[in-house]
Amino acid sequence: MSKKKASVSAYAAVKDENTVGNIVVSLAGRDAGRVFVTVGRADTDTVLLADGKVHTVSDPKKKKIKHLTIIGRATDAEISALMSETVQDSFLRRLVRRYIAERLN
Repeated sequence: MSKKKASVSAYAAVKDENTVGNIVVSLAGRDAGRVFVTVGRADTDTVLLADGKVHTVSDPKKKKIKHLTIIGRATDAEISALMSETVQDSFLRRLVRRYIAERLN
């Protein structure tokens, strides 16, 4: 039996306020050390991540929660923007950039 890779759309993801808006760093894989924003939950142990560059809102990365560490949380206004389906990649890039700058200071 061969496994088929499931395609997960950003709009098919479960969007709950506890998951969306977390600023995370990847701990494992080829993207280790990269900063992402959670844009949804795929299932109980995986979330959907986007950074606005490599992984866009329309094509988020599916990653296991155990391979991530939370470094921050978006503001309530930013979370409500992320919960809407009109969020743009430029918004994510600014959000990631801001949290990277905060960590370096």
